[in-house]
Amino acid sequence: ENSGWGDPCFEIADLLAHPCYLDIDAATRQWIMAWYAEAVGEETAVARIATYYPLMLAWWVVRLTRMLYEIPRGLDQRLVTRPSDWQAQTQAKYERYVALATAALQ
Repeated sequence: ENSGWGDPCFEIADLLAHPCYLDIDAATRQWIMAWYAEAVGEETAVARIATYYPLMLAWWVVRLTRMLYEIPRGLDQRLVTRPSDWQAQTQAKYERYVALATAALQ
């Protein structure tokens, strides 16, 4: 995505923190990080992914906060209609990310 300018470990952390993968447990996350480090032969990969991961959790807190503020005020128009329960789903994700980010950053 960044034409080699970014850290691939950031991309792994970004993926692991995505809402689609919230149900991945810590052991599986650790396995993914270790597998990636071994696959690329990079000793520091696990540490770098583990450093980026809490930051990405915090990023999702900020993004979901923005969504919960802007969407009800009509500030984030989309061509596709959101599901009727978007706000409840987004609030639940927000609360989960706050808990995850708080735990990860302590």
